[in-house]
Amino acid sequence: VLDVRPKPLSDAARLRGALAIPLRELDGRLGEVWRAVDRARAAATAAEAETARRLRVEAMAPRSVTASPLKPDARVFVMCSKGNQSQLAAAYLRAAGVPVAGDVLGGYEKWREDVDPSFPKLV
Repeated sequence: VLDVRPKPLSDAARLRGALAIPLRELDGRLGEVWRAVDRARAAATAAEAETARRLRVEAMAPRSVTASPLKPDARVFVMCSKGNQSQLAAAYLRAAGVPVAGDVLGGYEKWREDVDPSFPKLV
Protein backbone atom coordinates (compact mmCIF):
# COMPACT_ATOMS: atom_id res chain seq x y z
CA VAL A 1 0.00 0.00 0.00
CA LEU A 2 1.30 3.43 -0.96
CA ASP A 3 -0.12 6.28 1.13
CA VAL A 4 0.09 9.53 -0.87
CA ARG A 5 -1.49 11.84 1.71
CA PRO A 6 0.48 14.82 3.05
CA LYS A 7 3.08 13.87 5.64
CA PRO A 8 1.19 15.17 8.71
CA LEU A 9 -1.74 12.89 7.89
CA SER A 10 0.32 9.79 7.13
CA ASP A 11 2.42 10.41 10.25
CA ALA A 12 -0.75 10.63 12.37
CA ALA A 13 -2.14 7.27 11.17
CA ARG A 14 -1.74 4.86 8.28
CA LEU A 15 -2.15 1.19 7.53
CA ARG A 16 0.56 -0.99 9.03
CA GLY A 17 3.29 -1.57 6.48
CA ALA A 18 2.12 1.20 4.15
CA LEU A 19 4.80 3.21 2.41
CA ALA A 20 4.12 6.92 2.94
CA ILE A 21 5.18 9.22 0.10
CA PRO A 22 3.19 12.43 -0.33
CA LEU A 23 1.85 12.90 -3.87
CA ARG A 24 3.98 16.04 -4.34
CA GLU A 25 7.14 14.01 -3.61
CA LEU A 26 6.29 10.94 -5.67
CA ASP A 27 8.34 11.84 -8.74
CA GLY A 28 11.53 12.29 -6.74
CA ARG A 29 10.97 9.18 -4.64
CA LEU A 30 9.93 6.69 -7.32
CA GLY A 31 12.96 4.55 -6.44
CA GLU A 32 11.44 3.88 -3.01
CA VAL A 33 8.30 2.53 -4.65
CA TRP A 34 10.36 0.20 -6.86
CA ARG A 35 12.35 -1.03 -3.84
CA ALA A 36 9.10 -1.80 -2.03
CA VAL A 37 7.84 -3.73 -5.06
CA ASP A 38 11.11 -5.68 -5.18
CA ARG A 39 10.86 -6.52 -1.46
CA ALA A 40 7.28 -7.72 -1.92
CA ARG A 41 8.29 -9.90 -4.87
CA ALA A 42 11.15 -11.39 -2.85
CA ALA A 43 8.79 -12.12 0.04
CA ALA A 44 6.30 -13.76 -2.34
CA THR A 45 9.07 -15.86 -3.86
CA ALA A 46 10.25 -17.02 -0.44
CA ALA A 47 6.70 -17.78 0.71
CA GLU A 48 5.92 -19.80 -2.41
CA ALA A 49 9.18 -21.76 -2.12
CA GLU A 50 8.42 -22.58 1.51
CA THR A 51 4.87 -23.66 0.61
CA ALA A 52 6.20 -25.93 -2.15
CA ARG A 53 8.73 -27.42 0.28
CA ARG A 54 6.02 -28.13 2.85
CA LEU A 55 3.75 -29.71 0.25
CA ARG A 56 6.57 -32.03 -0.86
CA VAL A 57 7.24 -33.06 2.73
CA GLU A 58 3.55 -33.50 3.60
CA ALA A 59 2.83 -35.54 0.50
CA MET A 60 6.17 -37.41 0.74
CA ALA A 61 6.60 -36.61 -2.90
CA PRO A 62 9.87 -37.33 -4.66
CA ARG A 63 12.34 -34.46 -4.66
CA SER A 64 11.81 -33.98 -8.39
CA VAL A 65 8.33 -32.60 -7.72
CA THR A 66 8.44 -28.84 -7.60
CA ALA A 67 6.00 -25.99 -7.42
CA SER A 68 4.62 -24.40 -10.54
CA PRO A 69 6.92 -21.82 -12.15
CA LEU A 70 7.25 -18.95 -9.76
CA LYS A 71 5.61 -15.73 -10.84
CA PRO A 72 5.42 -13.61 -7.73
CA ASP A 73 2.94 -10.81 -8.06
CA ALA A 74 3.63 -7.56 -6.30
CA ARG A 75 1.20 -4.79 -7.11
CA VAL A 76 0.79 -1.40 -5.53
CA PHE A 77 -2.48 -0.22 -4.04
CA VAL A 78 -2.55 3.56 -3.71
CA MET A 79 -4.48 5.32 -0.93
CA CYS A 80 -5.19 8.90 0.05
CA SER A 81 -7.83 10.57 2.19
CA LYS A 82 -10.79 10.43 -0.19
CA GLY A 83 -9.55 8.83 -3.40
CA ASN A 84 -8.73 11.82 -5.60
CA GLN A 85 -4.97 12.05 -5.07
CA SER A 86 -4.61 8.28 -5.27
CA GLN A 87 -6.11 8.32 -8.78
CA LEU A 88 -3.46 10.81 -9.89
CA ALA A 89 -0.69 8.82 -8.22
CA ALA A 90 -1.88 5.53 -9.75
CA ALA A 91 -1.91 7.04 -13.24
CA TYR A 92 1.60 8.44 -12.72
CA LEU A 93 2.91 5.11 -11.42
CA ARG A 94 1.37 3.17 -14.30
CA ALA A 95 3.02 5.54 -16.78
CA ALA A 96 6.33 4.89 -14.98
CA GLY A 97 5.84 1.13 -15.38
CA VAL A 98 5.04 0.37 -11.74
CA PRO A 99 2.63 -2.57 -11.36
CA VAL A 100 -0.39 -0.80 -9.92
CA ALA A 101 -3.38 -2.84 -8.79
CA GLY A 102 -5.40 0.33 -8.41
CA ASP A 103 -6.31 3.10 -6.10
CA VAL A 104 -8.55 2.49 -3.11
CA LEU A 105 -11.83 4.18 -3.95
CA GLY A 106 -12.91 6.51 -1.19
CA GLY A 107 -9.48 6.37 0.43
CA TYR A 108 -8.99 6.20 4.16
CA GLU A 109 -12.44 7.70 4.79
CA LYS A 110 -14.13 4.77 3.05
CA TRP A 111 -11.71 2.35 4.72
CA ARG A 112 -12.76 3.71 8.10
CA GLU A 113 -16.46 3.40 7.22
CA ASP A 114 -16.36 -0.08 5.69
CA VAL A 115 -13.39 -1.87 7.24
CA ASP A 116 -12.02 -0.29 10.41
CA PRO A 117 -14.19 2.19 12.30
CA SER A 118 -11.38 2.63 14.84
CA PHE A 119 -9.18 4.27 12.20
CA PRO A 120 -8.98 7.96 13.15
CA LYS A 121 -10.82 10.57 11.12
CA LEU A 122 -8.11 13.04 10.17
CA VAL A 123 -9.67 15.20 7.45
